[in-house]
Amino acid sequence: MENRCGAMIERGEVAEVTPEGYRVKSYDRDGVTTGVLPTAGGKTFAIGEKVYFFMFPDGKGLVLAAF
Repeated sequence: MENRCGAMIERGEVAEVTPEGYRVKSYDRDGVTTGVLPTAGGKTFAIGEKVYFFMFPDGKGLVLAAF
């Protein structure tokens, strides 16, 4: 499916925690891992935690919440 509208909310798993944010491995797009993304409202997550996130084509985005 081609995304022409900016970004979609996706499901994924936290793959890495850095001082700047989180890298998330997408559940729905095989082989896709985000760059480092900040969180909504300063939330914190652990490696392996299941999260909702979005990422625009330029690589910018946000980790929204755990599920």
